[in-house]
Amino acid sequence: MKIYKYMSCNYPQRINEILSGSVFYFADWRELNDPMEGYFHYYDADHSPDELRKIVQGKDAYGICCFSMNSDEILMWAHYASNHKGICIEIDADMERSPEVTLEPIKYQPKIPWVKQRNGKIRDAKDILSRKIKKWKYEQEIRAFCEGKYRKLRVGRITNVILGLRVDGEVRRIVHQHIENPLIAEARLDFETNKIEC
Repeated sequence: MKIYKYMSCNYPQRINEILSGSVFYFADWRELNDPMEGYFHYYDADHSPDELRKIVQGKDAYGICCFSMNSDEILMWAHYASNHKGICIEIDADMERSPEVTLEPIKYQPKIPWVKQRNGKIRDAKDILSRKIKKWKYEQEIRAFCEGKYRKLRVGRITNVILGLRVDGEVRRIVHQHIENPLIAEARLDFETNKIEC
């Protein structure tokens, strides 16, 4: 399965680290850009304080790295790749992935999820962290999880690097330093579809 990591030109040292070692940073869920990340609704009557505490502790146990299922969404290039001055890294997540990394596609829904008791089960922390409101659907996000935060792990083999329409010169140099030419693509804008072609 191919997944994609959009990278800003504002962090050339991070791009250098990823391309030189094929490792990605797993953040605390609070560092992600959605202000409603990890939030959930619940009824006091349905859950004991201990159950709720376990959910919160469960969220804190994970490190997260966010990817997309596509490389051609113009808004992703604008929002996550410095207005097309960054890059998009293609990864084959079926090859060379650390056994400590699991992937979960994001489920998009109209509102923040409810934690409800159903069949004796409640949503666990990973399930809550795998849900976002529909406003984010354009991202087509797939989320990588690991046990423990602030780690750097392999998510797969880097198979291509796409340079943004306005790629920063320093970023271009870093890409060419680590990646062979056949694995580098230049983004182009398709004016009919308003999508990025690679």
